[in-house]
Amino acid sequence: MSKNHDVAFVCDELNIQNKNGKFQSIVTEPAQNKDFVRAVFANLDLLLKHRNIIYSHSEFYNIQIPGFFVGGIFIGQRNLLLGDLMVLWENTDWHGDGKYYYSIVGSPLSGCNSARWYNSNTKQFESGTLDPIHIRGWGTLGFPAFNYKQHGSFTVKDKRIVCPGWSAEPVISKLTILDLLYILKTKQY
Repeated sequence: MSKNHDVAFVCDELNIQNKNGKFQSIVTEPAQNKDFVRAVFANLDLLLKHRNIIYSHSEFYNIQIPGFFVGGIFIGQRNLLLGDLMVLWENTDWHGDGKYYYSIVGSPLSGCNSARWYNSNTKQFESGTLDPIHIRGWGTLGFPAFNYKQHGSFTVKDKRIVCPGWSAEPVISKLTILDLLYILKTKQY
């Protein structure tokens, strides 16, 4: 383990090792996170229908949903807000062939990775590995998400995508995804 880093990477398991030597998976989600993730995908059509409302209201855009993130060893982990994820779904390979990615971790150097997605065709949650970075797997998904979180923009197919409401240090909304779903269903926006 490098003296400059607190974590070590074990490629086949995608685990991290803390300073005390304890290994922990970086893709295992606590049970409470799964309820929020399920709520998003159970109401996916409602959220997509109202995406312009979500983009234009920072308290909606900045809803943090546990379990939505991108991570890269030695790069760090970035939690994705609801609006971030919707921008990525709309403009990148985070959505395609019925897959809606919501969690991607891995190493841009070794190519070891893991992803979680919702399959809208089968209505199932799935997970698996992505192609190594040299085949554009992890990099195609990981780098746009990191660039977006750091700079508020990314380039896809020679097109620069910028979200108008982006802020380098967003104020995380006090609303939960469940609050937002109620607001959208009752049209209280």
